[in-house]
Amino acid sequence: MARTRASVGAKISAGKSNKARCSAAPPPSTPSTSGTSDKSSRGNSGGNPVCPRETPKWQKPITNFFVSTPSNGADVSDNENEEAERARLLAVSEKESGFWLQALPSYNLGMFFDNISFSICVCLRLGMKTNEPHRCLCGENVSQFGHHGLSCRRSADRLSRHACVNDIIRRALVTINVPACLEPNGIARDDGKRPDGMTLVPWKQGRSLVWDATCVDTLAPSHISVTSTHAGGVAEAA
Repeated sequence: MARTRASVGAKISAGKSNKARCSAAPPPSTPSTSGTSDKSSRGNSGGNPVCPRETPKWQKPITNFFVSTPSNGADVSDNENEEAERARLLAVSEKESGFWLQALPSYNLGMFFDNISFSICVCLRLGMKTNEPHRCLCGENVSQFGHHGLSCRRSADRLSRHACVNDIIRRALVTINVPACLEPNGIARDDGKRPDGMTLVPWKQGRSLVWDATCVDTLAPSHISVTSTHAGGVAEAA
């Protein structure tokens, strides 16, 4: 039998149509096979796969920070710790809270920290352990975070912090040839209290510079209800 060009072309076209029909009708697959094929197709589609993981321990306090009200069955001490942690996170999130880390460590200006003082400051900022739990001389229990010593009524460091701040301001003014004195006599504020310091020479527009420093404890029990909801709320009200 002689082959013509028309018959060869018919066979080729018929073969193409059979292949097309075969590709259009794939064999049926089981549900498990189709599920794996769908997952593989989704995995190769370029999307972001979802991989749920357990919440890390360091992230749980941050997550609990956004919980405003504790449960009714929670312990009182646990509630106080949560409020203190919330107040600390609010305070360290402020832009001004890290300025002391950028200060020049000058011994003459009183801004030089020894190793122990610097480590305690970092622990207070990060909420880390500073001491062993014990009972204070005033009768209160001191936690491992050392917050009680900053506001204890029998702590002499409360007055020393206030005097240190005023002395730093006075010495800073002296370095720029501006003499100043602390607690000047004959000058009172509107509430009848004396300011903490005043320059002895005019500062601006023929008037002397007068300042008043206030040291507040963010984590004091009497302030925790305000500082746990608003950063710097006690300093603004002082």
